[in-house]
Amino acid sequence: MHAGYELASDLQRYLNGQEPIVLAIPRAGVPVAAAIAGDFNSVLDLVIPRRIPLPDNPDMALGAITPDRTLVVNKGLVADMKLSDEDIEKLSIPVWTEVQRIQQLYRGSRPYPDMRGRTAVIVDDRLITGYTIMAAVVAARKMEPERIVVAVPVASLDGIERVRGYTDELLSLEMTTDSMFPASRYYADASPLTDQEVIWTLQRFWSTHPPNGYSETF
Repeated sequence: MHAGYELASDLQRYLNGQEPIVLAIPRAGVPVAAAIAGDFNSVLDLVIPRRIPLPDNPDMALGAITPDRTLVVNKGLVADMKLSDEDIEKLSIPVWTEVQRIQQLYRGSRPYPDMRGRTAVIVDDRLITGYTIMAAVVAARKMEPERIVVAVPVASLDGIERVRGYTDELLSLEMTTDSMFPASRYYADASPLTDQEVIWTLQRFWSTHPPNGYSETF
């Protein structure tokens, strides 16, 4: 994807000649991340957060969760709605089950790369509210990288403010004041990727870039 190659060019100044480990947020982040990893000839893998929608308003995110149960919540929304820990648990469990399924579908038992002392670059196609990327960063920290850089083609200013305190560096090619912008505004083809397209992209990359590492999972 063209956006990935543009990001790769700008990432050079953040990485100072280092070879990063690139972590894609699927689905739409995978082709962007694959372009970056290919340009750096580096490792490509996944971190898989999913937003937790509110039942009565799916456009609003309570937060996000990853397969290892890393949970980041919108504390203001939780307080406004007077949600208990039990309420949050009830809403997050179905999403947690789904991210475990997605991880198995995309990665199987594939080992994760050893990120200790390395720079991890977390990539998505856009940053909107920021909660999925925040969960991705917290989960990736458990793998002990030296630094984490978030890289996206476009981001909302609200999302940037939320994520900035979680990551070491944040790169966005474009920024918008619109907190809920559609992908079609910035991409000529904003058609959703299918699971099969994600798997095909990953398998094609992995066939030429075999991983080295261990089997801990997000």
